[in-house]
Amino acid sequence: MGDAVVLRLYGEEFAGLHEVIRKRVIYKAVHALTQTAKDIYKVHVNAVDELIGKKVGSSADICYGLCAVKGYEDITISRKNEESGTQVSSDLIHVLTPQELKRLNSGENITIEENIYYNNDGKTELRKVHIVISLHSNYEKNRNYANSCYAKSFDYDKIQGKLCIRHRTDGDRIVVNRAGTWRKLKKEFIDRKVPADMRDNVLVVSDDSGVLWAVGVRRSERALIDDETRNVLDITIQ
Repeated sequence: MGDAVVLRLYGEEFAGLHEVIRKRVIYKAVHALTQTAKDIYKVHVNAVDELIGKKVGSSADICYGLCAVKGYEDITISRKNEESGTQVSSDLIHVLTPQELKRLNSGENITIEENIYYNNDGKTELRKVHIVISLHSNYEKNRNYANSCYAKSFDYDKIQGKLCIRHRTDGDRIVVNRAGTWRKLKKEFIDRKVPADMRDNVLVVSDDSGVLWAVGVRRSERALIDDETRNVLDITIQ
């Protein structure tokens, strides 16, 4: 979104700033979008500042049709969609929380439903995405694990850091062969003839090392299941 202002919180670093400094930064961000100081009140700034202590996905309406959404490491302030009155989606859809990982490791499936905004012929439509994540221990070589356009399996022990579902970002790269060769995701979209106006609709599964799967387009050659696999992570997105 060209008119979005992103406040990079970097965890405790931003939250640890003096309250006066934090709120001044927030005020300037809102001012940069509105280009006016009129009607930007303390209540609006406080509403954004309070998102720091809230969970990922929490939001706050501000002024001039703006909405702030808490991401994993930032707060995104952007304009609402004029027709629907709702905010155009930010890059982040969902990050697996420590609680969800604990449930996953105990054998429980994780089901996530998120509302996202989808570009359709120049119009923004609200759609619900349904995500199911499951973990299978004791990998069986002859078992048929998930492998379709919208369902993939990964070697769980090869995933590095935090697992998240999001939209693409500038600089995204994907491993394209077993030798570990990286390629820009944008180039992959071009070669696979994904229309430019649809690329922002593609959901991406990633970890701290980069893209694991561009849903419906290509999965990475990283974190593949092999004869050494012990734990298999299945992800289905519909």
